[in-house]
Amino acid sequence: MTKTLIINYRSARKRSVKKWYVKRARTLSSLSIGESVYFENKEQKQWKLGKIKERLNERSYIVESQDEGTYRRNRVHIRPAYIKLCIRETSPLREPENTDIPTNIHKDQTTTTPSESNNSGMSPSENVKDDVLPNSDTTTTTVPSGRPKRNIRESAHLKDFVYYKLSIHF
Repeated sequence: MTKTLIINYRSARKRSVKKWYVKRARTLSSLSIGESVYFENKEQKQWKLGKIKERLNERSYIVESQDEGTYRRNRVHIRPAYIKLCIRETSPLREPENTDIPTNIHKDQTTTTPSESNNSGMSPSENVKDDVLPNSDTTTTTVPSGRPKRNIRESAHLKDFVYYKLSIHF
């Protein structure tokens, strides 16, 4: 390849790249102070809601987030939000007024298979029972497990095989 062919190829490539860049590029509008925006949070890889606190130059802004952190972001990493953001001052934590809450609450988890619950005719909320501990004044509630489990059938080819199921209860 000759030197002129290489120069022509590179200039054609530059023109092509410029053509597609100019076609897609747009000017971003300026943002005003106090405007609600979404800005890119680099640590969590997601966009957070915030408010423009200060404009440093044409493209750089100081953004205050909902958790009162301040971030410096380029205009490319800021999108206008059409939600009015109200950042509240944090107040000191409240202490509970009622300290007569019992501390010895015992929770048991009970599980039922779908066939058992259908035969009983009771909904899962009716299966919750209140039990009284013999040596305590507090009542306990049984909480059904969070997720149902499927019924697991034993394989037909292992019907003759003797094995022990290990069941561990915590």
